[in-house]
Parts: sequence; structure tokens; C-alpha cells
Amino acid sequence: MKRTTKKFEKKQRKNLFFPIFIAIILVSSILGFIWKDQGSADIKEYKGYKFTKINNKWITEINGKQIFFDYYPEELENIIVPPLKRDVGKIYVAFDPEQRDINIDYILQKTIDSLSNAGIKPVFACIKDSPECPDIPIIKCENNDLVIQILKTEEAKIFKQNNCIILEGDIVYLNKATDKLKLNLLVS
Repeated sequence: MKRTTKKFEKKQRKNLFFPIFIAIILVSSILGFIWKDQGSADIKEYKGYKFTKINNKWITEINGKQIFFDYYPEELENIIVPPLKRDVGKIYVAFDPEQRDINIDYILQKTIDSLSNAGIKPVFACIKDSPECPDIPIIKCENNDLVIQILKTEEAKIFKQNNCIILEGDIVYLNKATDKLKLNLLVS
């Protein structure tokens, strides 16, 4: 009888091993998930503003509004954007209609949002006549209006020509340049 009891106890221990092993794995997974989430928020400070990285976007609060950036401000320090006057009624945001695609639309929207958040009225404009611009003004840098002109080019550069600030480059550079423009308007 003792022999049967010992076999039974051994079998019971073996049967308990698997559920205990699964329970340890589950508890470890839950604890790991909790600890990972607590340390996953990347928070940095720049010029007195707290920037938090969430879903690959940097978020800060300025004048009670949450402002989103694609790049952390220190990543933009080598990009120089000429200063914009904030006390103007409106600024045209001009683009080449032949270059328009989802990426340029994103850059244009970021620029429009940046101006709006700074209290400047943005106005879409095209740099040349096109069926893509049926009800949009055509604007040139020679006009007296203030213009931010966005162009997709191979060479990355930002310069001022008459009343235009011209942002040129590939989509990555244009995205950084518009973040720098936003930073200058809101944080400076």
C-alpha cells in the first residue's frame, strides 16, 4: 500500500508542476508588462517645456494646448528658419500643385496648424496656375504678401526671397523644417 501511495504522490507532484509552471509564466508576463509601461514614456525638457514621446510623436503643452512634433527640438537645432512676424494678419502657405501628394499635404497641414496655433491666419496658395488650384490664390514671392513656400527638391535648404520663406528639400527634411518653424513660432 505504501508503494502505491508513493507512486500516487509522485504522480500528483508531476501533475502540479505544469499548472505551477504556467502560473509563474503568467505572473511574470503581467509584472513585465506593468514595469515596461511605467518606464516607457520618454520625457525630456526643452527651454522649460516638458516634451513626452507617445506613439513616435513628441507632445508638449503651450498656452493650454497640446502641440505635436514629429521630432524632438534638439534634433532640429541644425535647421535655421528665418524668423516670422507674429503680428501679421495672414501668411500664405504656397505649394507647387504638380508636387502635391499625401506627404506634401501632411507638410502643408502641419504648417497651417503651426500658424493657427501662433495666432496667424494661414491661407493656402499655389505658386502657379493649375487645375489643382481652382479656387486657391496664385501667389509669387514678388508680391507684398508674406508667404511660406514649400517645394520638394533634392537639395535641402531654407532661404528668404523678398517676402517669402522658402522651404526646399525631400519629405523628411521638409517635415523637420516645418517642426522647426512651429518650434520657432510657439516656443521662442
